[in-house]
Amino acid sequence: EKNFWRNKIAYPFYFDKEYIDLVAELEALTAEKEAKDAKIAELDAKAKELDAKIAELEAKEMEFHEIANIFPMMQSDEYENLVADIKQNGLIEPIILYENKILDGRNRWKACIEAGVEPRFENYSGDSPISYVISKNANRRHLSKSQLAMIATEVLPMLEEEARKRITAGINQYSSPRELIPEGSKGKASDIAGEMLGVTGRYITEAKKIKTETPEFIEPILNGDLTIPKATKLLKIEKAKEQFVKQTQTAKLKATIELSDAIEWLDKMPPCDLLLTDPPYMTDVDDINLFANWIITGLNKVKDTGRAYVFIGAYPKELKAYLNVNIPKHIELCQVLIWTYKNTLGNNPKDRYKQNYQACLYFKGINSPDLNCPITSEQWAVQEINAPDGRQGDRFQTWQKPLEIANRFIRHSTKEGDIIYDPFAGTGTFLLAAAELGRTAKGCDISENNLNIAIKRGCKYA
Repeated sequence: EKNFWRNKIAYPFYFDKEYIDLVAELEALTAEKEAKDAKIAELDAKAKELDAKIAELEAKEMEFHEIANIFPMMQSDEYENLVADIKQNGLIEPIILYENKILDGRNRWKACIEAGVEPRFENYSGDSPISYVISKNANRRHLSKSQLAMIATEVLPMLEEEARKRITAGINQYSSPRELIPEGSKGKASDIAGEMLGVTGRYITEAKKIKTETPEFIEPILNGDLTIPKATKLLKIEKAKEQFVKQTQTAKLKATIELSDAIEWLDKMPPCDLLLTDPPYMTDVDDINLFANWIITGLNKVKDTGRAYVFIGAYPKELKAYLNVNIPKHIELCQVLIWTYKNTLGNNPKDRYKQNYQACLYFKGINSPDLNCPITSEQWAVQEINAPDGRQGDRFQTWQKPLEIANRFIRHSTKEGDIIYDPFAGTGTFLLAAAELGRTAKGCDISENNLNIAIKRGCKYA
């Protein structure tokens, strides 16, 4: 009892209830921390084990079979969903091997590596791996008819090779080889592949044509970024452009074009017999009243025996700007011609009428001869000719004029050997029309892109 009271006096906190409770709480917290540290160490060990498993899977470097590669890999969203599913539920369907390569399950294989799940493998035991891959992928994948048709073009030669292998395996001295798809039966071959993939033979034939003539379309079609109808239309446009370029490149004379500002170019040029041009409209310049004065320089280059056709927008403000310019005295404004078209829709204004025409200022020198215009239907002040249509492959620029209207005006106002200028040549339509008719065609444009297209179409860089 004596020692008890001595200790209580010397160390009173040993006997304080609050202190005892704090010690107990500290011990509990320490035990909880030790348990958490143990759990963290366990998770770290599992993470290292998982990293080792992923490294082991990646080191295997499984090769994809060429038959499997006829189908495109999954797109990002679809693939991410697969990874999440395998991570949560594991690999449900095994990966199928054939000739030690992945025949079916390329996406599952990659997803297993990414999810850290060990894949399961089974060997293919059938006798038609192509049919197997098609049956596995054609229905369960969200593939379009265009994708399936392009895939079918890869399937045909594989089916024939597969048939040869099966036949060769059964050949003896009394047997003779035969083909699964008879030679020359191209339509039937397309129908067979089409039936397997659920597309028509005609669609496959179109896919084969695209594959042969525009191989750069194959990947976009397989990835679902381009359809066969759209690719066919693009192919048609490209062919039309090639045909147009071929025609213009065989012109009697070669049109020349320079990269230059219109005024600077005109200042250095001698007089011409015809000015035929299509300058920027008021929507493309800062001040149409100021810009319209270029026409003084242009008309000063036209002989008093020559003519000029200047296309302008049909906006009242633009017409007013050009009509207010004081033109040289050796030439006069005869008419405002109209070029109208009905094959393009344009905008749908709510407070005015659709503007399906453009104006053309027609000037003639005071000593110019009569027009050479024997065709009655070409003598109208309103010329109705369809606008160039990008869908038909004959449009290279937004505001491009039809070759036919250029052809008419050149025939009406010049003869072979005459000099024709276009200081706003764009992609070279007027120059090419003039050269094709045996005229000396010269022009310029300030856009390097337009210049390159004009050269590709048949113009020569001066």
